[in-house]
Amino acid sequence: MTATITKAAYDLANDSFGRCCNSDGFFDSFYSILRASNPDIARMFARTDFTKQNELLRVGLDLMLMYDHDNDAANQIMAKIRMSHSRHRLDVKPEFYHNWIDSLMVACEKHDANFTSDIENAWREVLAKGIDYIKSGYNEGAGKSECLSYLHWLDPDLEAVARQWCGLSKSIRDELVAKVRAAN
Repeated sequence: MTATITKAAYDLANDSFGRCCNSDGFFDSFYSILRASNPDIARMFARTDFTKQNELLRVGLDLMLMYDHDNDAANQIMAKIRMSHSRHRLDVKPEFYHNWIDSLMVACEKHDANFTSDIENAWREVLAKGIDYIKSGYNEGAGKSECLSYLHWLDPDLEAVARQWCGLSKSIRDELVAKVRAAN
């Protein structure tokens, strides 16, 4: 993990992010640059709804900017992003994050009229901790507690159903599955 982020770096990156968000086409530029950086990455986005993906990136960058600031909500959502990007879910390989940050810097330079090497260094400093955290979860398995947490995040009722299902004996679960299969 990286050291605590300086306020100066945070302010530079945050201000740059604001300018980029106010520039038409910033998110589209980023994804265009990212997809061009690696054919494996391009394939990952082959069926992506970029209107939705752009919004996810905006929120994700907001969270990463807040990640080192003891923000419990941001930290909880970062844990979900970490899980969703693991090899068991989206399979975002750790080596792809180099492409991700470099592509983001090219897009920032294009869309932030005030972009300098100091701002780039600030971005890299601010994002390093979040990127390291997400990368460190790549090989983690989707254990029971992680699965229940993820289900609760999707819909609290799903967690309750999963807990009830897991509480049934294997023979009862097998019988229910057989009945559902027979009905279909």
